[in-house]
Amino acid sequence: MNLQRFQQKLILLGLIIVPFISLGELIALFAGRLSSQSNNLTGVFKFSKDIIFILLILLGILNYLIKDRLNRKMLIYLGVVILLVVPSVIFSFGNDILYLAAGLRWLIPILLPIFIYSILDKKFLGRFFQIIYYLLILHLVIQIFQLFFAGSWYGVSAYGLNLRNPGLFLIPNTGAFFITSCLYACLFLSDFTSSRKRFIILISMLSVFLTLSGTGLVVFVTILLFYFFTRSQLKWYILIFPVGLIFIYLFGLFLNTRDANYVSESGGTRLTIFVENFMKSSFISSDFGFGTNSAVLLGKGEIMDSSFASLVVNLGYFGFFVVLGLMFLGILYAGISRNKSLFVFLLTFILFSFTTIISEVYPVNLIFGVLIVYFLQKKETFNQFSIRA
Repeated sequence: MNLQRFQQKLILLGLIIVPFISLGELIALFAGRLSSQSNNLTGVFKFSKDIIFILLILLGILNYLIKDRLNRKMLIYLGVVILLVVPSVIFSFGNDILYLAAGLRWLIPILLPIFIYSILDKKFLGRFFQIIYYLLILHLVIQIFQLFFAGSWYGVSAYGLNLRNPGLFLIPNTGAFFITSCLYACLFLSDFTSSRKRFIILISMLSVFLTLSGTGLVVFVTILLFYFFTRSQLKWYILIFPVGLIFIYLFGLFLNTRDANYVSESGGTRLTIFVENFMKSSFISSDFGFGTNSAVLLGKGEIMDSSFASLVVNLGYFGFFVVLGLMFLGILYAGISRNKSLFVFLLTFILFSFTTIISEVYPVNLIFGVLIVYFLQKKETFNQFSIRA
């Protein structure tokens, strides 16, 4: 077996183990024994995902050493990452080594595309999307069981059913991020039949609603709007705009079933966290690794609740604004080139960046790495704005 095939199998294995990564926590949720969302009740198996990432990178390094060749796009990608990260790492050398390790753990999924660049082919992608499809179904099944039989950790609805149902994950927002990223991949990039894609839309809709995630619902609607959008239908989108405003209002009322002040509490808290950390940051951060979930588990980090807050803590103003600039250029390029699949990909992950640290959400960070490689390898537009996916 060559190194690329081994890496392919590792990525597929990384998806297959998803139902077991949070098994201990989910058992506790069903039994009503969950006492914290940060406790590791699964044991050492939870770190299997980290082992897979490390193996993928080591195999990628070995592959480059054997071939003695690095793709030009990957050289540019690596150069940008080094430019953004190395100064903060150097400025943070006086900190506890555990927090530097936390920062590297945060960085590994971002580096992953460099080391798996040569492994994508049609057969692998077919298997990749198939596993995602079956994980979506399993995720919804677990959510339905949670709705009726799990402990009421996230509250109870007026009907006596559990209010938020995270599925294969402990955090509902993580579940919603997984659903929408899989929905995007299946609709825009897979070669599934139209009937299967309609089924995926249906189960994704049910699954997102069961998480009661505000960001998940917004991203779900956004993905569908762009998926069905063609220029010939523009007049209909203009006509339904008032209906959309009514939906947004009703949507806000619906989310308030979680909390009477959901919008101000959820969005306001995250904005406060970001502003506070932005104000006390510096041009080059000397706190690399502190803006991570791993640092929180180590006892000194602060809950970031967004990729933007994480960026400003880990990289400082320089890294933060460069990343924002790259996001803007990516959106601009996708719009000018009418690359609908790229545009929606960027939009999906940018929207979830407001409510989660993307590089620390497994397996979305693994899916993200594969999709980044997919777009870097494409030489021409995959889906045009004028073509239905």
